Amino acid sequence: MQSPAQPFPDVLEEHWDDLDFLITQRDEIVFDKDYALHELAEFEERIEAHLDGVRIAGEPGLAQAREVLEDGSDDGAVQAAARLLVENEAGDKCVMKALHEGPSLAVARGLRHVPECLERLQAALFECATGAAEPAAQAAARDVLTFHRQPAPMADAALWSDGDPDLRSATWLSTARLGMLSPGHLETALAEGDPAVRETAFRALAQGSVPGLVEALRSAAFHGTSDVGQDPVALKILGALGSMDDLDAILSVAAPAPEPTEASTALRVAALEALGALGSPRALGCLAESIEDEATREAGLDGWTRITGLELDPETASRAQLDRAEAAWLEGKDQTALWQGGYEIPGGTWAGLPGLSLRSRRDLYLALRRSGSTGDHELEALALRQQR
Repeated sequence: MQSPAQPFPDVLEEHWDDLDFLITQRDEIVFDKDYALHELAEFEERIEAHLDGVRIAGEPGLAQAREVLEDGSDDGAVQAAARLLVENEAGDKCVMKALHEGPSLAVARGLRHVPECLERLQAALFECATGAAEPAAQAAARDVLTFHRQPAPMADAALWSDGDPDLRSATWLSTARLGMLSPGHLETALAEGDPAVRETAFRALAQGSVPGLVEALRSAAFHGTSDVGQDPVALKILGALGSMDDLDAILSVAAPAPEPTEASTALRVAALEALGALGSPRALGCLAESIEDEATREAGLDGWTRITGLELDPETASRAQLDRAEAAWLEGKDQTALWQGGYEIPGGTWAGLPGLSLRSRRDLYLALRRSGSTGDHELEALALRQQR
């Protein structure tokens, strides 16, 4: 009897390299407003094709999956290895060992894609999520359980101040999924020193409609805190939340400073991003002005494009070109629509409808969460791209 053909090692290695690249890219763009649902679906199809390539290889493919987990250096490949190994019970022990010893969070992101493993692993994950395990393993186990809407223990106090920013971000997200965030967490978010984690924290608090959040964000954005001064992250989130009540204050921050510093430029960039998210045509002049400064050009042009939907060459776009395009765009707009967007028109008013200001898919997702929408938050965000 002829023995089964052995897979080519070079082909298997190519599958793993492509899996690492594609999964890493997918994680980076999953909330990117510039990608539509069908484009993300293409990533998923390519990922699944490479996973099939490893599956077809049989035991040699699984042996490499175990090696990838043990090495732990490539997050995307680790996610793929965890997915493949838990497809049958024989791989559970290997995957749980990697979740305990590292790379914990990458293993957790892989397990998000295999809900059928929860029946076997739920008890072990819950035990891992308690204070008995290492902090990274606790955070990873909570991430898997809460992602699949399963009960999980309260986050250990040490997780909120752990030295790993990715671990702190995971703690914010898993706690938000459980609906356990409260006004007491506002102080922790405001004091967070890492801007990326602070943004995750603010977005998590917004998901839970935590009382006092908007007031805290306004104070941090327009007046500053003892820890970070005026906070660009708070300003950006205010724009994402979509209240026209903040438009005038954000416009004032977005104006050029007489003597710009690194801090004032960062604040101005955040204000321009917030204006693009708010979506009011009243911000178009300010955004067009900002492209004359190289430090704010990208943020200004992006915000202008988000409001008008007009694509201009970012390399050659000029202030005069934007002004002409804006005039033509306004000519074709209904006056009622402009009023609802907060644009000043003859005999009109500045009052706006917050729903019209949610320009990006991520911002619209936050609005759904605030209105009580349920279900997996990432899938909700993806589904919204069907409206593009």
